[in-house]
Amino acid sequence: MIKPLFNQIYTINEEKYKFTETIMEEMRDSGLVKILSVDKQSANIIGL
Repeated sequence: MIKPLFNQIYTINEEKYKFTETIMEEMRDSGLVKILSVDKQSANIIGL
């Protein structure tokens, strides 16, 4: 499980990404993750 913080910048494979609600929704829609919970600061995400 990961718990990324909204509006935080993360480096993945040498690329920088800002975690936003839109990114979270795209991750969920990919079918590769499940969003367990969300609050105004972060989300709990688990890979499927």
